[in-house]
Amino acid sequence: MAHQQARAQATRLKILEAAAAAFARNGLGGTSLNALVRESGLTKGAFYFHFDSKEDLALAAFRLKQEQLVAGMQAAVPADADALETLVAMLRARVRLLEEDRSLRCVLTLGQELRVDADPTDQYAGFQELALGTFTDLIARGRGDGSIRDDIDPPRYAWLAFAALIGMDALSELMTGGKDLEARNEDLIELLEGALGPRRHHL
Repeated sequence: MAHQQARAQATRLKILEAAAAAFARNGLGGTSLNALVRESGLTKGAFYFHFDSKEDLALAAFRLKQEQLVAGMQAAVPADADALETLVAMLRARVRLLEEDRSLRCVLTLGQELRVDADPTDQYAGFQELALGTFTDLIARGRGDGSIRDDIDPPRYAWLAFAALIGMDALSELMTGGKDLEARNEDLIELLEGALGPRRHHL
């Protein structure tokens, strides 16, 4: 039984990795179910054993890559970094990871498409709590270690920071095909450091 479960999990992961790569290249609308079945190397019957539809697969692929991306960002943080330094390191690592592993870009492509028809009750809307929670925890920690102003409200500014990140991704993709994402990310970092960091007193 344990062997069968492990085999089923490995098959599911294989499908998700193939789908994430396809969605990253062509988006949800530009990727056919037949192409996904073909890329997975499975029969349609085996495919449907794991996923009910292309949309079901898209949600699972988004979640997998979202979790992988956040884990990679967290792993890039220096051990002695304060909260604001952690935030900056994570944002820079995010751009690097998106470039190094193109399948992670399905977080961007699927994100833009899935949010069009989503509402607050959808599973996709709930997935946003991972990023929002990460930002909120960092800002709260920064208030404690002194790297972030103590008058900053963590949930409020986490929402603003995440909204700015999503907007940056979308506009960079629209205007340059994502080629200026690194430069725009540095602009976002400068903005966040100025908004969150301790106020500088001028003599």
